[in-house]
Amino acid sequence: MSDHSPALLVVTYHYVRDPAGIRYPGIHPVSLQRFKDDLARMGEYASFVTPAQAEEFLTGRGTLDGPQVLITFDDGLKDHW
Repeated sequence: MSDHSPALLVVTYHYVRDPAGIRYPGIHPVSLQRFKDDLARMGEYASFVTPAQAEEFLTGRGTLDGPQVLITFDDGLKDHW
């Protein structure tokens, strides 16, 4: 995402928690530090949008000003709140 054309990247995280404390490593956890680093890196190339802004863009009811990122969390677990 190096130019300023409208683009939307959707990034979904499954678990954000300490990988060392996971009983079942197959759930692919991401540490809090890795999550923060990911956000910082994405923020260098794009802006973040809300779910409503992403929906408007995807349904043709809105536009984006350059590259945008929507962060989502799989499963809606309480540790993501």
